[in-house]
Amino acid sequence: STPSSSPSSNPTTAQPTKSPTASPTIDPNPNLVLNPGFENANGLENWSAHAGSSIEISTVEKNSGAQSVLCKDRTSETQGVKQIMTGILQANTRYTVSCWARLKTSESAILKLRFRFKDSVDDNFRFRKISGNINNDSWTKVEGQVVFESDGTLTTIDMFATGPEATVEYWVDDFSVVLTAP
Repeated sequence: STPSSSPSSNPTTAQPTKSPTASPTIDPNPNLVLNPGFENANGLENWSAHAGSSIEISTVEKNSGAQSVLCKDRTSETQGVKQIMTGILQANTRYTVSCWARLKTSESAILKLRFRFKDSVDDNFRFRKISGNINNDSWTKVEGQVVFESDGTLTTIDMFATGPEATVEYWVDDFSVVLTAP
C-alpha cells in the first residue's frame, strides 16, 4: 500500500502585499520665517519689539493656531514686532512675503511689512516694504513681493510689521517669506 498524502502540519501564511512606501513630501519653497505663528513654547522666540514698543503673546485674537502677538504701547508708527533674517534671505532673489493683521484700537489703518537691509558693498540701510489696509472687524492678509537688490552679499536684514499711527494697537500672526520662482 502507498502512503496517502496528508495535510501538512506547518500551515502556510499568506505573503504580505508589497505596496510602495510613500516618499516624504518636501516643500520646494518653505516658509523662511522662524516661529511664524508664535506657536513655539516661548511664543516670542525669534521675535522682538522694534523701536521701543511693547509686544506680548495674545490668546484673545489669532488668525490661526492658539496665539498671536499684540503690538502695544506704541509712540511712533515705526514701532512693532521684528525678526532678524540675516543669513536666511539672499540678495537679488524674489520673495513673496505676507502676514495677517487685525486692529485692536482703531477701525482702519495701513500695516506695513518692512525689510531693512545692508550689504557688503554699501553700509547704508535700504528698505523694501509692502502695505495693505487692515481693520478691526476681521483678520486681513497683507501680501506682496520684494527683492533685495545688491552688488554684494546681505550683511544685515530685518523684517518688521509696523505702520498704524502711534498709539494704535494691533495683532499680527502667520508671517510668511517664501522664495518666488523668477
